[in-house]
Amino acid sequence: MRIHHALLLLLLPASALIAQQAPTASVTCSVDTSAPTEGSRALGAERYADAETFYAAQMKGKPSIASYAGLVDAQIQLDKPDQALATARQAVAALPNSGEAHALLGDAEFRASHLDEASAAYATAIKLDKCSARAHFGYGRVEGLYSRHANEQKQYAIAHRLVPTNAHISEVTFATLPPGLHAKGLRNILASAPDLPPAHRQRLEQQAALLEAAATCRPATMDGAKLTLTPIFLNGVQTRDYALRVTAGGPTAVNLELDSTAPGIVLNSDDAKKLNVKPAVAGQDTPPYLGYVDSMQIGPMQLGKCSVSVVPDAELGHRYSVIGTSVFRDFKLHLDWVAKLMTLTPYPGPPVVTAESAPVDATTPDGEQRWSRALIDDHRILVPAVVQKRPVGLMMIDTSSTLNMLSPAAATPFKPSADQTVAVEGVSGNLVRIFRKDGGGETDRSNIIGVDGVAGGKNVPIKRVGDSLTVAFAGNQPPDFALFSFDISAASHTAGLELGGILGYTVLRQFYIDIDYRNGLINLTYDLGYPLRPTT
Repeated sequence: MRIHHALLLLLLPASALIAQQAPTASVTCSVDTSAPTEGSRALGAERYADAETFYAAQMKGKPSIASYAGLVDAQIQLDKPDQALATARQAVAALPNSGEAHALLGDAEFRASHLDEASAAYATAIKLDKCSARAHFGYGRVEGLYSRHANEQKQYAIAHRLVPTNAHISEVTFATLPPGLHAKGLRNILASAPDLPPAHRQRLEQQAALLEAAATCRPATMDGAKLTLTPIFLNGVQTRDYALRVTAGGPTAVNLELDSTAPGIVLNSDDAKKLNVKPAVAGQDTPPYLGYVDSMQIGPMQLGKCSVSVVPDAELGHRYSVIGTSVFRDFKLHLDWVAKLMTLTPYPGPPVVTAESAPVDATTPDGEQRWSRALIDDHRILVPAVVQKRPVGLMMIDTSSTLNMLSPAAATPFKPSADQTVAVEGVSGNLVRIFRKDGGGETDRSNIIGVDGVAGGKNVPIKRVGDSLTVAFAGNQPPDFALFSFDISAASHTAGLELGGILGYTVLRQFYIDIDYRNGLINLTYDLGYPLRPTT
């Protein structure tokens, strides 16, 4: 097995890791032996409001770098990017020669989606302190967004060697390894981090079990395929989205809505039964839970054992189960809405992930020189966007959202107005799914599920930004763009980046779409016949 020396270190006992944690032979790094505080314990237990209160009190007088760090971490987790930036800037002003202070600034800039500023802050931090695990880890996150996976893994490995007891850094680092080593890494975390919150521990246990069962959803062959897209209708007439028809060794077929923001395959309880989902850990079959399907058939393509997530029905708009486009990331994807086909084309050379392969950095393959650079955040596809010549940050490509939306912060300069005419429903949790209400009529805001899981929650208000806007993204500028504003903070929280908005199906349907997950490239080709064909 060809695994780099740095990766072998990840599997050593903690004592061996500490002994070899210097990033270079000429640098010796000390080990943090400080006792846990009330604030650090609150952070570890994911009680972020308590942590914020503790560290805010520590800011009186002359705060330490640990107080700044704890407060920034808490504010980031509480989705307060502006406050986190302000705190981090205070840290740099008070401690300008501290690498950790600059690393904190990098974290806050990253959460605000200021990626150039984050990179500069991490670079400064590493220059000042090569032993800053926070800086190396943050730098790795930036590299990962740009599909520079070899350097991403290298930076994570350094961060892990510096703080082998940090469960979060370990979890992210192990996720860059082949499945067998990933599973061993998760078992190491479970054994060495007894204070993990119960829900987090259960998720890691289930994830490790799936990896050990080789539930990687690998296709039987890498020859590619053409998969038929089945329309999902709004009002029984207009296409709202498309689905893939899936079977699992039996006569019953299930439609999985194609969702470019979904983390793999996400099922409701009924579809989980139809596909004979087995829980990853015996007895843990109450949603939400992770499980697997022994074999799945999608048109001509057979997928091996597939991991799935089963969630409460309320988390899925219209209760539609979904399948993410990232499930097929080992292929180049071509979406043709006119022909109702998703074409999967093999990459040249060996598959991206095998037991033998190491991560590779992005390239620009032949034929893709004119494609646009996209940021790949795990399964999310993010592109910079400009509205009325004003940058609005990163917008997420979302094939399952009917409406095109801006976050409230991005929409503020355009003075959006309250809109009571658009009948909408959906959910605003980790999978943001907002679409026009089937049947029309009066707007029923209670049909939107907020991030707290309660209908009519805090995320309900919708505003209209405009109907004939100029919006530019991924090398295109479609005419007469309609935009709404909605609180998508749950999606930003999950991504760990501030999202400026969401590009939904109402604009994406105008393009033929090519996606290259391996190299972080996307190509949207305008369908010249779109204005002439019906929108069904």
